[in-house]
Amino acid sequence: MPGLLEGVIEMVEINAEFDFKKPFIIGERCSIEKLVVLPDGVFEGFKNNVLGDYPFIKENSGIGGMTEGGLVRCFLVCGEGSGEGILVNTEGTSCARYSSFLPDASGIAAACISAGIEQYKEPETEPETEYISMTL
Repeated sequence: MPGLLEGVIEMVEINAEFDFKKPFIIGERCSIEKLVVLPDGVFEGFKNNVLGDYPFIKENSGIGGMTEGGLVRCFLVCGEGSGEGILVNTEGTSCARYSSFLPDASGIAAACISAGIEQYKEPETEPETEYISMTL
């Protein structure tokens, strides 16, 4: 009789963030108020330079801070096909002042769509690195 797991799984690869010697992990309750969907190339650029200058961050700079009930106000930025996401709290600025990486945001994005959360879909840009801005 074949078992549920046949064969040996040697490894599963995901992206994750690790903190050095963090004594505890406490997630903060948040209110996702918008879903921003980026082409995968633009999302990768954003992921590699979260503090860069991006139009979609400026357009949503009013989403941040805390609700009266103590929830962190944020929006979810996802790649079209990557499944990963980044929660962004601008604190009223034009940058991702606070961010949290989500290795599997597809379920959260689907819940946002089901709940009728406002969506913004970034059009393809030429070249895909157009939004990357760095100061040396």
